[in-house]
Amino acid sequence: MSSLLNKKSSKSFVFYLVYTVLITGLLFIGVSGNIHADTATSHQASNTQYKNQNKTELIQKTTHKAKANKKANNWFNDGLSKRNLKARAWVAWHESRDEWNVLSYGGRCIGYFQMDPAYLGKRHGHVNLNHKHQVKVADAYAKSRYGSWVNAKKFWQAHHWY
Repeated sequence: MSSLLNKKSSKSFVFYLVYTVLITGLLFIGVSGNIHADTATSHQASNTQYKNQNKTELIQKTTHKAKANKKANNWFNDGLSKRNLKARAWVAWHESRDEWNVLSYGGRCIGYFQMDPAYLGKRHGHVNLNHKHQVKVADAYAKSRYGSWVNAKKFWQAHHWY
């Protein structure tokens, strides 16, 4: 009888251990709860426009502009108007709920502005998730692709991605 109890308790312990490891693993890799089915569907449907854009050229422009902006003193505002600051905050909230290290869209996008890791580049062998760097790269991306954060927000509202 005691061996039967030991088998049951060891099975319960193993189940609890596996369950704990799985939940911890999911939390560690940053499974995002902010992706809704309609957002994912609209993202896939409008992905053809994204693919048609010359991604390499855009990455080069974005990286160059982000490096050029590093010398600015006020890194967060960086000369943006109040409307553009509000639009940038709106996009960041809708992309990541203001989380700096969120990983979503099947692991394809990361960070505060949910950018392709290719835009963010690497630092010490890992994707550069430095707060200042994410803002600078996103600012350069929004300006080179949409002209302003206000236009990026309008695009996001129409397509649920930017």
